[in-house]
Amino acid sequence: MIKIELNDWLFNAGLVGFYKILQDSKANSEALDISEVKITKNCLEFDEKLIENFEDKYFGFFIKNYINFTPYGKIVGNREKLQKWKESLENFDEKNLKEFNDITKFTKDKLARNSYKGAYALIEEKFDVLGVSKGLGTIKLNKGQSISELEDDIQKQIEIMLQLMDWIEKPHIKRLLLSKEFTYTFTSDFFSNVAIWGKTNASKNPYTVFNEFFVEPFFKYNEADKSKFKNSCINCEKKVNSQFETGLTWINAMGADSAKKPAHYWNFNSDISVCPICTLIYSCIPAGFQYLNGKGFFINSNNRVKEIIALNTPKYSLFSEEKFSIENLELRSYFDIANAMGNKSQENFDLELDNIQVVKFDSGNAKRPYTFNVLNKKNAYIIYKSQKLLECILTSRIKLSEKEYMIPYEEVIKRLFANKNLFDLIHKLICLNSLFVANVVMNIQSNIVKIKKEGTYMYKDIVKSREIGFALRRKYEAADVIKKVDTITYKLLNALKVKSSNKFLDIVINSYMSFGSSIPDVFLQTLMNEDKLLHVGYAFVLGLKGEVKDKEKQEDNQTIGGTEV
Repeated sequence: MIKIELNDWLFNAGLVGFYKILQDSKANSEALDISEVKITKNCLEFDEKLIENFEDKYFGFFIKNYINFTPYGKIVGNREKLQKWKESLENFDEKNLKEFNDITKFTKDKLARNSYKGAYALIEEKFDVLGVSKGLGTIKLNKGQSISELEDDIQKQIEIMLQLMDWIEKPHIKRLLLSKEFTYTFTSDFFSNVAIWGKTNASKNPYTVFNEFFVEPFFKYNEADKSKFKNSCINCEKKVNSQFETGLTWINAMGADSAKKPAHYWNFNSDISVCPICTLIYSCIPAGFQYLNGKGFFINSNNRVKEIIALNTPKYSLFSEEKFSIENLELRSYFDIANAMGNKSQENFDLELDNIQVVKFDSGNAKRPYTFNVLNKKNAYIIYKSQKLLECILTSRIKLSEKEYMIPYEEVIKRLFANKNLFDLIHKLICLNSLFVANVVMNIQSNIVKIKKEGTYMYKDIVKSREIGFALRRKYEAADVIKKVDTITYKLLNALKVKSSNKFLDIVINSYMSFGSSIPDVFLQTLMNEDKLLHVGYAFVLGLKGEVKDKEKQEDNQTIGGTEV
């Protein structure tokens, strides 16, 4: 049995990915045998026979889990629609024609990519994919022409696409095309300049290259006499020599190339040695991340192997949902962390939850693809208490300009991790007139307040202030001067932005005096307390803008702070 232990986040991501690949390879037959894989507190032990044909297991994992997000998956995913049109074009209209032309263009373009051309050359069963796909083209509907006149052309192109699909869906061809797919478009976001990700191997079979670089050295190293090896692996500390060792420069953004930049290392010599066992584990990093469309995340915990595997294994069939996003999966992972604590008190929550590192990956940021946050006890508790609220804004997108959008969920999470309050975001949302989202964010801020000693009293003041603001709005409506509300809220927001309680109270006093009404006591507390000013002030503004529902609706919908969620 070979033992690997939890280490830093990068190695842990590889360890999780390695386990998921092994588990996935057994999913269609039987669960992992305890004699083959054993998990203790911070170790994973496995029988070396599991590494046999590991290249098949490696690519098989990505094919099974991510095929629907590849051009290949989208091409064959159109089969059912094409088959339906082949049977009948009775209801085929101009909208369908546009969709059909999009499908033919996509199919033709994607099958002609260089990565696929390289795969075609490796397939013994020859088929002129590029020649056949030349029969695909845009079908135009001329003025005065009917769709029925184009039926023959449409049917011919349907036949061509179905013929192409029949060929690429043959198991051995599918296997090879998708291995090229994941080499160039998925795993390459994490690795470069080595094995299947090296330019010199671009024309070779990915399975063969992966085996030569990762699998064969693994077995040779295990069999080798290590008594005379001088160096030590930086992870497992097993002895290693130049015949077997690798560095980490092939992992993107993880170290300088010692051959090109020796000054980065002590005495101009690199002391980073990695044994073949750990190198194989590192190759599984992409499987360890929960990843989609160039973005992903990994939740790191150094306490237990079972725990870190559970945290990074989705429990949802979200890959089949139309609205699936990496944000959706990330949020649900946070919920898993929080829900694991059950309905425990905050004290028990604090005792049982250690800080958890969240590593986020963005392939679009070449200089700094990895960013790091800590999901501490406080933040986990806030997320635990704000699940429904966060789900409310999960799919929200607020347009800032023609090309720029704000994602409120991301903005909230970013501030929570930075231990910041949400007032600047609430302010911006009110200015953008996104009142529902602003109100949801205000409710999350209310949950942040609740964990403080004075939280209960502050929370009551927030609810009260929102109701007071809404009551004042009713007065303006009754007096038929509702237009004044926009001017007043503009002035109130300016006062809150500079945290001026005097300016804020002046505006409030003038507003109530215009109706001959007394000023609610809650505002007097804001004079000496900046924190109270912001909580009471923004809640009052939201109420004044109309974001409070009837009390009956509050009770029926289990609202928080007077807002239906």
